[in-house]
Amino acid sequence: MGPVVLGTVICRDLAQSSAAYRNWLGQVTLRQEHLSTAQALELNAPSLIGARSALLGPSTHELPWLRLIEDPEASYAEPFARTGWMALEIAVADVDELARKLVGSPFTELAAPADLDLSPSIRAMQVAGPAGEVLYLTQVKAALKPFDLPRARHFVDRLFIPVLGAPSRDKALAVYELIAHKRGMAFDTRLGAFNRCHGLPLEQRHPVAVIQLKQASMIEIDQLPSTIAALPLNTERLPGGIASVTFKVPARHPLLAGAAARHLRGGAREWIQLIGDYAMFRNR
Repeated sequence: MGPVVLGTVICRDLAQSSAAYRNWLGQVTLRQEHLSTAQALELNAPSLIGARSALLGPSTHELPWLRLIEDPEASYAEPFARTGWMALEIAVADVDELARKLVGSPFTELAAPADLDLSPSIRAMQVAGPAGEVLYLTQVKAALKPFDLPRARHFVDRLFIPVLGAPSRDKALAVYELIAHKRGMAFDTRLGAFNRCHGLPLEQRHPVAVIQLKQASMIEIDQLPSTIAALPLNTERLPGGIASVTFKVPARHPLLAGAAARHLRGGAREWIQLIGDYAMFRNR
């Protein structure tokens, strides 16, 4: 399993959200289109049939890492307020310089740049985007064994870790271990931005797991307190924020069952898209 390909974000205003990523994070709009009936129904969201969408990435020579889908009636995603896909972690070249550039931008700072509790080799800040989607903007300063992590090739590069908020770390991890055919690693660590948003002690630790994927990407699973709301299920429209994450798997992966792509529901009600090749996301 791997790499992680892109995250899908439901936003109220496509033009506004696209401009935020272009003007402040240096991303390029690679393609604009309308969601097909099949694409909307795969997400169990018939209200999105015909919705405007855009694919963005760091360069016209790269694959996209972000898909924005417009729904003017979507709710705002309060950061860290529900289970499901909680954040997208993006590789950046210089997080302190980026923090200075984002002052006055549509991206709201949730936590200033700081070295991770796990290692000073990783330095990150957290922001909320126009739809409330949380981004971890992460600079990998040195190798951190046993993990395979990317060094940014662009000032703001691409998604390499989607962060899942789940009621049970161990149950969620079991799902991704099954898909990836690989064991993960479980531990406790401090989640500074989450703690700050919920008024918890900044040093409070939470059960966390990671599973290494191919091509320097990973999945992070954070176990959330029982007071966190569950992601709504079986509604005709998706809430604002991060709706789905797409992963590359071998074309003969049993969960694809011969299809080019397939959407699955995870244990935290998150949408997981598996693709056998990159054809649907390449520039046309």
